[in-house]
Amino acid sequence: MLLGDLTRSSNGITGEVVGSTQAAALPPRLQPHRVRRTALQNALVATVPPGIIHLKKTLKQLTNLDGIVHLKFEDGSEVEADLVVGADGIRSVS
Repeated sequence: MLLGDLTRSSNGITGEVVGSTQAAALPPRLQPHRVRRTALQNALVATVPPGIIHLKKTLKQLTNLDGIVHLKFEDGSEVEADLVVGADGIRSVS
């Protein structure tokens, strides 16, 4: 979360602030940037091999398994990943 010049990192489950830093003190490559969801999706689709990215899925459960994330979706499918990007936009229901 970016508040003025202060960047806060929050626990994705509890919302507890786990760290903060002055955004201007970070190297340019680590400074937060807003990105349109479609631009992020296009960049990922152009870079990641086919079959890895799952769009238009509703996540039901996410479990951290010691460095690997196990995801269960509403349609019954399940996958394991080492990186999860949630980019559901401003109309997200959660």
